[in-house]
Amino acid sequence: ATARLTVVSMAKMARVQPDTGDPSWPTRLELTTLMEEQTIEELQKVGRDNGVNGLCARLGTDPQKGLPDPVPDWSARVAHFGENQFEERKLTPYLGFLWVQLKEKIILLLLFMATLEIVIKGIFGEGMERQEAI
Repeated sequence: ATARLTVVSMAKMARVQPDTGDPSWPTRLELTTLMEEQTIEELQKVGRDNGVNGLCARLGTDPQKGLPDPVPDWSARVAHFGENQFEERKLTPYLGFLWVQLKEKIILLLLFMATLEIVIKGIFGEGMERQEAI
């Protein structure tokens, strides 16, 4: 019965520059856990019992305005947190998706049944009526 995290903007301003003398920035693991768990308890832990304002203070950002432009410690942030971009992956070609689907048993069954219906209609013709059992 943990409460879900609700992001609320705070009127109280946080420092813009993080404390570089001590390890004030949260680790990637702490931030990832916060995003996965999304609980008030995890926010309090990462924000050092000060919630959103504590997290903003640790990140060196303003809760209302975000990071300043330009960010004075950009290279340090990139070194600590990594680049803010998706990993490039090779695109799967269309025939690759088709090949994966053709390996599925249900797809093979549907193809077999459709082929069987076409063959039966070709042999017996369109005029054959279906009779219902009573």
